[in-house]
Amino acid sequence: MAKVVNLKVGQSAKIMGEVKFKSTPESGIIIGELVVIRGPVEIGAGTVIKDLAFIGPNTLIGEGCIIGPHAVIGDTTYRDVSTKFDPDDVYTEKKPVMTVLGDNVVIGANTTVKEGAYLERNTIILEGGTDIETKV
Repeated sequence: MAKVVNLKVGQSAKIMGEVKFKSTPESGIIIGELVVIRGPVEIGAGTVIKDLAFIGPNTLIGEGCIIGPHAVIGDTTYRDVSTKFDPDDVYTEKKPVMTVLGDNVVIGANTTVKEGAYLERNTIILEGGTDIETKV
């Protein structure tokens, strides 16, 4: 496994499951305080996730994204991410759906991007409790 470079994670952030950080020496990733990330998740270089944000499993975040404080991205259903997917398990009967944020997407504070949403590159969502459900 390659070493992750230029990654800054708040001391109170909680990262669970498989999370791939695609930071580079030139373009790091910043994870704020009290952020929760539940893998599997992939986060592109230059992305900033501000305090108190939640990133759910099966989420792909492109390069150069900004996720505002108190934002919720993707699946919020609690699953034990320490165990492998079991199709016969009553809690995992729903197949995972990918949530995608393209490069340079900006998500404002207090915004919810629902599971399965696909936001194209350079999308800007202003703050304010909006539930985003766009799909391809």
